[in-house]
Amino acid sequence: MSNPIEDAFNEWFDHAMGLMAILDGPICIDGDTKKLMGLAFAAGVNLVAEANNKAIKEMK
Repeated sequence: MSNPIEDAFNEWFDHAMGLMAILDGPICIDGDTKKLMGLAFAAGVNLVAEANNKAIKEMK
């Protein structure tokens, strides 16, 4: 059975790993862009955590 939170996390994680590959790759990215991507990454972590907490509360 599919878990929507896990699916959402996996999709987000795939995108995040893609961003990390770009940051480590040969493409030159300035400091401001890196900061924005870092914030987007952190926001994604936060969204997943919130969704997870909500689901846990609903299960109880």
